[in-house]
Amino acid sequence: MKTHVLLCCLTLVLAAPFGCDDDGSKKKTGETLCADGLDNDGDGFADCDDQDCWPSAACQTNNVNNINNANNVNNVNNTNNQVCDGAQDVKDFHWLDKSRTLKIYHGTLSGPALCMAPSQRLAVGALLTYDGGWGNVCTGTLVTDRHFLTAAHCASDWRGNALSASELRVAFGDDADSPLATYEVLSVSVNPGYGGYNAKTGEDHAVLTLDGNPMADHGISPIPISRTSPRPLIGHYVQQAGFGTTESSYNNTRLWWTPELVSGVSDADGELIVDGQGYSSVCNGDSGGPSLYPLQGNVLSVLGTVSWGDPSCVDVDRYARTDWNLDYLDTAIPSFDACAGLTEAGICEGNVARWCEGGLPRTECCDARTGPCAVEGGQARCGERRVPCTDQDFEGACSGDTARWCWGGLVHTRNCAACGSTCVSDAGAVFGAYCE
Repeated sequence: MKTHVLLCCLTLVLAAPFGCDDDGSKKKTGETLCADGLDNDGDGFADCDDQDCWPSAACQTNNVNNINNANNVNNVNNTNNQVCDGAQDVKDFHWLDKSRTLKIYHGTLSGPALCMAPSQRLAVGALLTYDGGWGNVCTGTLVTDRHFLTAAHCASDWRGNALSASELRVAFGDDADSPLATYEVLSVSVNPGYGGYNAKTGEDHAVLTLDGNPMADHGISPIPISRTSPRPLIGHYVQQAGFGTTESSYNNTRLWWTPELVSGVSDADGELIVDGQGYSSVCNGDSGGPSLYPLQGNVLSVLGTVSWGDPSCVDVDRYARTDWNLDYLDTAIPSFDACAGLTEAGICEGNVARWCEGGLPRTECCDARTGPCAVEGGQARCGERRVPCTDQDFEGACSGDTARWCWGGLVHTRNCAACGSTCVSDAGAVFGAYCE
């Protein structure tokens, strides 16, 4: 865990992503604004070259957009605009809500940037202790119907000895001070390999058994832990969440969200290393909170939990990887059906489609492009999600040095060679064909 400050809450601004896609614009979409030849929002992109116009009907056909690089290779036929100004040309930010800016100072209360159903958002809870009254000190995630994953240092004393169950409670809801539900703790399991502040980061896990069933009681959907190395996510953004300190409150009780850039992965210490880039990251009180990503494109998973990081609360943070600590987690977390009652037929949770496939819970947020969530042929899915991609799925394939995959109901392509990279076919659980 090291001797740096322990982390517990979200803070500061997210920098716009960079790579071979324009993900940083703020155009107000509309048929006129997306077909008038003007850069209406001053981001350097006009009409269908602007990511905010992609959902517009005017931009639904495969059109000629520019790819800008050092060799001035332009006018390559591609679904989305490419700008080769980043460290790597990757399949990135598929899951972000492009309809709103993400540059919200010190995180946002409005919810995650990636696709999550309301019941999944509720899985992120606050860990409470008593000091004249119950108050939140850490964060964690419901990973089964009654098991709560957090940091070992949140559930133990400075020697690494587990706290008494009676000293802890868990609250679910957007505000720990006015929660949807609060549960007492029946038992506390701290990773026996964790020995206090000098332990390896990856050992900083604890699992609490709750005295009730939040899934049955309140419809909270557990989020499974990842069993896959996050190494392929270096250079990509992941979603962080927590109840900790903000720039304006040391006594924050609200749940905040922010993405951070994955800057490294350590196999020696079991670390997922993320960078707030001087803008937005986790802080005191976010310890134990999750780093989330949709593996395989739509399997929302806990990659790790906040362990420690820079005291600035805006720079580099270390998460304890779940895939690195499976020897402990598989003994502390009982066997549980990750689909948690979902079937292949699925359900519409508002405008979010959720279903079980291959023994894993799948999540797809529906929008104007995909069509609303609806039950057709006995299956709840985004209305037009699969129609334009009958010959392509999320993992995609390489065609020479061009990556091709399906997302949001449309086939996307990425000309890797134009950005000085090579297409790699990867059947791994993180993503498929991409450029590196």
